[in-house]
Amino acid sequence: MIIYDKMILLYSFRGDKVHLYIIKSLIDIAELIIFLLGVYYLCIAVFSLFAGARHSNRKDTFRFIAIIPAHNEAETIGGVIASIRSTDYPQELIKILVVADGCTDATISIANKNGAEVFIREKSTTKGDALTEVFRHIKGKYDYDVAAVFDADNIVDKNFFSEVCERMTLGKDVVQGYIDSKNPDRSWVSYAYSIWYWIYNRVSQSGRARLNLGCRICGTGFAVKREVLDTVEWNTTTTAEDCEYTYMLAENGIKVDFCESAVVYDEKPVCFKESVLQRTRWVQGICDVQGEYTLRLLKRFKINAVLGLWGDFLNVFCFVFLFVSYIFKIGDIWQTIAGGIVLWVYITAYVLSVLIAMLKDKKFNKKIILNLLGYMIYISSWVPIGIMGIFGKRKEWYHTKHSDAV
Repeated sequence: MIIYDKMILLYSFRGDKVHLYIIKSLIDIAELIIFLLGVYYLCIAVFSLFAGARHSNRKDTFRFIAIIPAHNEAETIGGVIASIRSTDYPQELIKILVVADGCTDATISIANKNGAEVFIREKSTTKGDALTEVFRHIKGKYDYDVAAVFDADNIVDKNFFSEVCERMTLGKDVVQGYIDSKNPDRSWVSYAYSIWYWIYNRVSQSGRARLNLGCRICGTGFAVKREVLDTVEWNTTTTAEDCEYTYMLAENGIKVDFCESAVVYDEKPVCFKESVLQRTRWVQGICDVQGEYTLRLLKRFKINAVLGLWGDFLNVFCFVFLFVSYIFKIGDIWQTIAGGIVLWVYITAYVLSVLIAMLKDKKFNKKIILNLLGYMIYISSWVPIGIMGIFGKRKEWYHTKHSDAV
C-alpha cells in the first residue's frame, strides 16, 4: 500500500512537471509570435527612413474639388479657404465647397464672402454622414478629377495640391497628406498630440508607403480620385469614418498612399478633458471598424490591411509586452544570452528609428524633452480611454470648438 501511494505521488509530480512544461512552452510560443509581430512593425519604422518615392517627368494636372465640412466654424472657415487660395496650384482648377453642417453662426456668410460654394445640411449628425451626403450631391453635378477633404480649422500648405497631383500622376488613386500641428505650443496636451502625430506620420504612414502596404486616411488632408468614389462610394456609418473608408477601399484592393510633402496644419485639443472625449469617441469608432472588417479582410487574405487596422494597438503592445517580459523574466526565451541580445537589438532599433525619424523631420528639439512627461501622461491615458471606449456607452458625435486661426 505504501509503495502504491509513492507511485501515485511520483506520477502526480511528473504530471505537474508536464503541465508546467506545456504552460511554459505556450508562453514561449506566444512571446515568439508577439516578437515576430513587433519585427513586422519595426521593419515599417526602419523603411520609413529610406528615401521617398520617385518623381514623375509628366506634368499632368487634375481638377480638384476641395470639400470642407463645417459646423459653426465662423472663426476658422475664412482661414482654411484663404490658405487653399494661396496654394501654388492653378486656382482655376480648384473649386471650394463648404458643407455647412447644421450651422447656426456666420459660417455660411463668411464662406460665401470668401468665394466658396456652400452645401447646406439642415441638421448636423456626424462628419461621416456629411461626407456621404456631399459626395452623393457632387456626383454627376460637378466636373472634377479629385476630391480633397479638409477640416474647417486647417491651414493648407502652399504645395499641397501640386504634391498630391505629383503622386496621382504616378498612378496613386488615394493620397493622404502629412497632418502637422498648427498649435503645438498652446498646452502640454496639444504638444503631446503633436508629438504623437509627428511619430505616426513618419514611423507608420511613411514606412507603409515605402513598402507599398497601404496607409490610412486620417480624417483630413486626403484626396480621392473621382473614379474611386464612383467605384467605392463613401457610405460610412461609424464615428471613425476615415478609418472605415480606408478599409472599405482595402477590401476592394485599393491602397492609400502617403505624401509627406503634402502638408496640412491641424488644430489639436488644448485641454485634457476635451482630449479624453475626442479619443474615447475615436476608440469606439475604431472598435466598430475592427469588429466589422477584421474577418472580412482575413477572408480575402488582406493580412497587411488587418495588421494596419490593428496597428495602433499592436505596435505599442508588442514593444511594451516584450520589454516587460524581459524585465520580469516572463518565459524562457529572453533569459538566454542569444534571446536577450535579439530582444535588445529589437528595442534599440525601434527607439533609434523613432529618434532618427524625428531628427530627419526636424521635429526633435529641447521642447520635446521638456514636454516628455506630458507625452508619457498622454500615452498612458490611452489605457483607461481604451477601456472606456471598448466597454463604455457609445457616444454620439459632438462638435469640437476651434479658435486657432493663423
